[in-house]
Amino acid sequence: MEQFKAMNSMPGAVRDIVYRINERCINLGYKAYIVGGAVRDMLLGVGLLDIDVTVVGDALRLADDLEHLFGYRFIAHPSFKTVTLNTGLNCRIDIATARREVYPKPAALPEVFPSGLYDDLFRRDFTINAMAVSLEGYHLIDPFGGKNDLQSGTIRVMHNKSFVDDPTRILRGIRFETRYGFEMDNKTEELAKASVELGYPGMLSAERICAEMEHVFREPRYTAILRRMEGLGLWKALFGAGKIPPSVYRKLQKIQKGCPGNVKFPILALLEGVHGGKVVEVFIAYKTLYRKLCEYSAREKALRFPVRDKMMERGMLYRLFNGVEKEILEYLYWTAYTWQYKNNIIKYMQEVTGFNFHIGGGDLISLGVKPGPRYNDLLQRARQEIVERGATDRSEQMDILKSVVTKGEEDLGN
Repeated sequence: MEQFKAMNSMPGAVRDIVYRINERCINLGYKAYIVGGAVRDMLLGVGLLDIDVTVVGDALRLADDLEHLFGYRFIAHPSFKTVTLNTGLNCRIDIATARREVYPKPAALPEVFPSGLYDDLFRRDFTINAMAVSLEGYHLIDPFGGKNDLQSGTIRVMHNKSFVDDPTRILRGIRFETRYGFEMDNKTEELAKASVELGYPGMLSAERICAEMEHVFREPRYTAILRRMEGLGLWKALFGAGKIPPSVYRKLQKIQKGCPGNVKFPILALLEGVHGGKVVEVFIAYKTLYRKLCEYSAREKALRFPVRDKMMERGMLYRLFNGVEKEILEYLYWTAYTWQYKNNIIKYMQEVTGFNFHIGGGDLISLGVKPGPRYNDLLQRARQEIVERGATDRSEQMDILKSVVTKGEEDLGN
């Protein structure tokens, strides 16, 4: 068999670990293989961030050996018979016992049973992910024609029930299409549409949908993925909502261009702009961040400051943005439609954030103000004026506080 030359693209430190894994497998009487996406990516010549190793043997026993001999710590996932090695490298290495999977019902998590390499490859989503490289001799094992599909740019499903067993595979197929410029073959697309029409994606839990969507938003062209989801009916099947509004797409494109790889911001844009359906339910883990965005939006609406249309003074920016988390400000910046809004946010972050105040409630008491609900109002009014004037020392700030208190007393007297 011809040697798999693409192994030479693997970083030397990673190859050393793989060599040690194989050494221990030989000692234990196991067979070890690199499988799945790592084989695909080595053939494509793209970066290698994850390596999956399948062993015909006991992955947990192997991990114990590696920890004892080489000090590699690991995290075990016994229900799936896998372990994740902590090697201190940027490349994640997972080791799994070769297995077959049985799905008790559509869209459910599988039951796992030890098996051989063929079954382990057959359980995978697409032929391009169903190849293996033997660690004894580095030979390519390709029983389903994955290499040919990789060369032709074809996403081909493994079997007719694949999208019934696990409808998240449809979304993964779309991701591969968009990432590599590939296309599903006709049969695969027909099976995807049939799964959607029969409602199988809607049987997935909100947690699984959220996890898959987080993967989507790590892709550099996720707006194209969303449009493809809509075209297949998958968006509606997963979220029970109609199409994503054009205004949301405009925000998503700004985020995609300005801060690629940020998962939270596109989810915020969807929560903000797609109403109804299961969007809030699916992204429930982001509800606190979304609530903070809503609180800011309510403040902006109540104050009616022309922050989106005109350049504003520092005091007004303090009143508008004070207490708003940096992450929310960054989201507002990247989704802003006007240069005035962007520049107002920059001005606040550069000139107002971190401003040192030397006044507090004790100073109000010293000025004869009795504790009560007016405290916060007087302090905020004073701080706004302090920021506006750029008053940095305590004596200046105290003069402003006295002026605000006096004015407040006069207002009460009228």
